[in-house]
Amino acid sequence: MNKPTKLTAHTLDLAIAWIILITIFLLPVFFNPVGSDLFDLSKRLLLGVSVSAIIILWSAKNVLTRSVRITITPFTLPLFLLTAAIIASAISPSLPRSIEAFITTTSTSLFLFILFIAATTSRAASRMSRAMLTAAIGSGLVLAILGILEAIGTGPSLLMNKLTPSLAGDNSLFISPPGSATILIAFLIPSLIAAVLTAFTTKSALERALYLLSSGVIVAAIAIGVFNILPGKPNSPVFLPYSASWEIAAENIKHPKAFLIGVGADNYVAAFSSYHPVTLNLGELWITRFTAARNYPLHLFTTSGLLGLSAWVFILFVLFKTGKQFASLTDTSKIALIALTATVIINLLLPPNPVLTATFVFFITIIASELKNSKGNQTSELILKFFAAKLVRSQTHQEAEEDKKPAKSELLPLVLGIPALLTALVLVFGVYRVAGADLLFQQSLIAAVQNDGTTTYDSQRLAIAANPFLSSYHRTYAATNLAIAGVIGAKEELSDTDRANITTLIQQAIRESKAAVQINPENPANWESLAITYRNLINVAEGAADWSTASYVEAIRRDPQNPSLRLELGGIYYQLQDYQNAIRLFSQAADLKPNWPNAHYNLANAYAGNNELQRAVATYDTVLQLIEPGSKDYQKALDEQNSLKAKLGQQATKPEDQEQTGQLQPPSPLPSPNPQTEPIQLDQSSAPPAGTGTGFSDLTASPTPSPSPTP
Repeated sequence: MNKPTKLTAHTLDLAIAWIILITIFLLPVFFNPVGSDLFDLSKRLLLGVSVSAIIILWSAKNVLTRSVRITITPFTLPLFLLTAAIIASAISPSLPRSIEAFITTTSTSLFLFILFIAATTSRAASRMSRAMLTAAIGSGLVLAILGILEAIGTGPSLLMNKLTPSLAGDNSLFISPPGSATILIAFLIPSLIAAVLTAFTTKSALERALYLLSSGVIVAAIAIGVFNILPGKPNSPVFLPYSASWEIAAENIKHPKAFLIGVGADNYVAAFSSYHPVTLNLGELWITRFTAARNYPLHLFTTSGLLGLSAWVFILFVLFKTGKQFASLTDTSKIALIALTATVIINLLLPPNPVLTATFVFFITIIASELKNSKGNQTSELILKFFAAKLVRSQTHQEAEEDKKPAKSELLPLVLGIPALLTALVLVFGVYRVAGADLLFQQSLIAAVQNDGTTTYDSQRLAIAANPFLSSYHRTYAATNLAIAGVIGAKEELSDTDRANITTLIQQAIRESKAAVQINPENPANWESLAITYRNLINVAEGAADWSTASYVEAIRRDPQNPSLRLELGGIYYQLQDYQNAIRLFSQAADLKPNWPNAHYNLANAYAGNNELQRAVATYDTVLQLIEPGSKDYQKALDEQNSLKAKLGQQATKPEDQEQTGQLQPPSPLPSPNPQTEPIQLDQSSAPPAGTGTGFSDLTASPTPSPSPTP
C-alpha cells in the first residue's frame, strides 16, 4: 500500500473514530423539540445517521486496504448473540409488524452493535477510549446543566413551548432530553461515578478541578431529579410492579416459541394485555397498558425469550471475568467497569430505554478498546481476504506471459463493500423518511389543536405515505377521517359533494383502522380503534353494529382482564336494547374491577332496562357503597334507585345535600342517523379482518378479589 493510499485509509479511520466519539456525547443529549416523538425516536435516528456514515467510511477503507479487518474481543460474541436474539424476536410472518418493530426498538440494538464493532476495530477509535469516557462524562454534565435550568424554568420545556406553543404542556412537568427525570437520574449516576473516579486518577490539577466541579453540578442535578420524582409529584414515575412483570414473563414458559424467542421486540404490550394479573385492576394502574416490564431482564425474557436473556447473562459473565482481573486493568478500564456495574444495577431497577441501553454498550466499548490497547491475549484480529482468479487475455505473447504472472487482487472488500454501501444508502433514505413522517405527524397534531382540519388531514396522509409501518399513525388518521366526516355531516344542508366526501372519509377511516390491525394484530389498541371506528358508524352504515361488536370481541381476547373493553361492548348491546348481553358484559366488567362504581352503575341500568327492578335496586346499593356520600354521583345514583323503589312500592332513601363533581356515566348513545342521507352501503371488504376467536359466547372474565368499598 503506497503512502497516499495509507494516508487516505488513516483519514477514513480517524473520521470513523470522531463519529463514534460525537455519537457517544450527543446521544443522551439529543432530542427533537419539533417532532411527535421527542426523545426515543430522535435518538434512534441519530444512531441511524451515525451508523450509515460509519458503514460508508468503513467500506471505503476496506477497499483501499484490500482487506476486511474485525477485532474480536471477549464482548463481541455475547453482544452479537444479544443483537441476533432481539432481531430474531422481531421477525414475524407479518412484514409490516417486523418493520414497525425495527423502527421502534430493534434498530437500537443493531445500531449499537455496529457502533461497538466499528469502535473496537478502528485503530484510531480504540485508541480514543479515554476520550470516549470523557465524552460520556461531558454528556452527563450538559444534561445536568439542562436539568438545573429546567428546575428554574429556563430549560428544554421553554424551548419546546416557544417552538410549538399550541402544544405547550403542563409547566409542572420536568422535561429532560433523556426522556424523563427518572432516566436522567439513571444516566447521571454512572456519569457521576466516572467523573469522580477520573478526577482522582488524573495527574493534572486543572483536570482534577474540572472533573470535581462537573461532579458537583451532576450531584445537584441528581438531587433536583430525585425531588421531582418523589411520590405525589407530577413527574413521579409509574412502573409495572415486579410481581406483575414476573407473572407476565412466566407465561413464556408455557409456550415453546415464546419461551425460546419471546413475544417479539417492541411487542411487550401484547404480552401485558394477555397475561397481566387481574389484581392490577384494584389499583390506580388498571387503565394503563404498559409497554415495558419493571426491569430490563424481565422485559428481555418476555420479548426475546431465553435466547435474549441468556445472551445478556453471557455479557454479565464476561464482565465478571474481566472484573476478576481488576488489578491488571488500566485506569480507564477500571473507571468504565465500575460505572458499567452501576448501569447493570440500574437495569435491574428500571424498565429499558434507549439511553440506558446505549450507556451499557458505550461502557462495554470503552473496556473492550482498552483491552485491545493493552495488547494482551484477550483480543484478536480477524482479517479476511478473498483472492480472485487471474485475467487471461489471448493477445501478444508478451501479454500472455504477463497474464500468467500470479497477479492477485483481494475482492472481498468489494464483495462486502458494495452491499454495505447500498445498505447504508437505504438506511439513510429510511432515516430521512421516518424523520420526515415524524415531523409531518407533529404538524398534524399542532393543526388539530388549532382546529385546522384540512392541515391535520393532509399532514397525516403525507406522514403515512412517508412511513406506512406505524400502526399508531393509522389509528390517528382513522379518527381524523371520522371527525371530518362528522363535521361535514353536521351541516344543515348537504350537497351531493358533501355526501360523496362523507362516504369517502368513512371508507378511509375503516381502511386505516384495518391497516393498523394488519400491521400488529396482537396489539389490542388496534382492535379497539377498529371497534370504535365501526361504533361511530352504527345507524350510519349497514353492518357497522355487527362489525363493531366483532372487533371488540377480538380486542377483549387480546386484553381479557380489561374491564373497560367489556363496558364499551356492553354499552353497544345496551343501546341496541339487547339487555341480556349487556348485563353479561357489565357483570364481567364489575367482576374484573369490583371497586369500579361505573361498572356497577351500568349494570344497574341494564337490569332496569331488562325489567329486573329488584336486581337493579340491589346493584345501586353497591354503587352507593363505592362512591362518596353526598357527592353528585351519590345523589344521581340515589335518585335513580329511589325511582325504582317507587315502582316496587319500597320506601325511598333520604338524599344527601352536598354536591361534588360526578363521574358516573351511562352507556354512550349510538350515533343518530342523518335524515339527509341514506345509510351508507359498505361491501364485505369493509368488514374487520378475521380474528382468532369463535364468537362472543365463549368470553369469560376472571374475577378479582373483592376490595373494601372505596370512593
